[in-house]
Amino acid sequence: METKEESSEIELELVKGELSDLQVEIANLNDDIITLEMEINALDEKTTSLSSSIEENSSKLEVLTDEYTENKALLDKRLIAMYKAGNTKYLDVLLNSTSISDFISNYYFIEKVVDADTRLLDTVSEKKVELEEREITLQNQKEELSEAR
Repeated sequence: METKEESSEIELELVKGELSDLQVEIANLNDDIITLEMEINALDEKTTSLSSSIEENSSKLEVLTDEYTENKALLDKRLIAMYKAGNTKYLDVLLNSTSISDFISNYYFIEKVVDADTRLLDTVSEKKVELEEREITLQNQKEELSEAR
């Protein structure tokens, strides 16, 4: 009878050992689940943030594109007007002045035209660079979002 009891106790100890091993394994799996849930939440937050940023950059890109198109059209009109006017040189305009006040007026207007042309050219160049940078940023964000998903 003792042998049965001893064998039952040994079997009970084995079952308790297996149970303990299973409990450790369950605890490890639970830790893994918690870690994975945290990673999922972080990815969800990142996805949400990227989606929001993409929407914002898309809106800004659209506005920037409109501004660039408008300024480029204005520059094109100005270049066409200059071409149609022919070989009019600023010096000719100044030398054809009939009086000192006419000379000063012509000089003032030439200066204003040159300043406006320079600003317009600078604006178009800046908008183009900004537009290209914004497109690259948007493309990178879209790729990052694809990778996050």
